[in-house]
Amino acid sequence: MLKRLLFIHKDKNIPGVIEKNIDDISNYLISIVISFKAILIEMINNPPDLIVLNLEFPEMDGIEVLKTIKYYISDSSPVMVFTARLLTLEEQYILANLGTIKIIYHSPP
Repeated sequence: MLKRLLFIHKDKNIPGVIEKNIDDISNYLISIVISFKAILIEMINNPPDLIVLNLEFPEMDGIEVLKTIKYYISDSSPVMVFTARLLTLEEQYILANLGTIKIIYHSPP
């Protein structure tokens, strides 16, 4: 049975760096969302087994997106985040407390 992966990104292309960091990506049914409204709808209708979040989300700060997901919708899904900027220790601490299992750094577009 396929697991559900919710990919939160500013466009509908999955960067290769993400595919390289997810074991057996072929075992996932991937939903890609590009708006905050779509995140909420997808989280409620199809709770994911894994969330992959671009911290440079255009509508709001990625950490705020994650806080909203964890506090108001679901605290059970593990999260991988990816970012093009170096995170502060405080940001890393916040992400760890929000269930982030991996931080992936990639080069900016």
